[in-house]
Amino acid sequence: MRIIKRAIYWVVKKFRIWLGYAKVYYVSVTGDDETGDGTQEKPWANLSKPLSELKPGDSIYLLPGVYTQSMLLVGESVDIRGCSETE
Repeated sequence: MRIIKRAIYWVVKKFRIWLGYAKVYYVSVTGDDETGDGTQEKPWANLSKPLSELKPGDSIYLLPGVYTQSMLLVGESVDIRGCSETE
């Protein structure tokens, strides 16, 4: 059953990317969860914000900084990456 769930997730993820529906969300230590929209220009401040928005195929990019957050539990496979300011 677990293999089937992973296979379905992979197919949905690739399909969303192929159709252009996959989104990239940004988080920065200088971001703002109230006024930010998750773009590179207006990132969110906490990782928990984009986790509530993610769909299969979406990614979270962490901009440079030191993040101090409590343990987050994620129910689905997610793509979280560190990146430079220019990515």
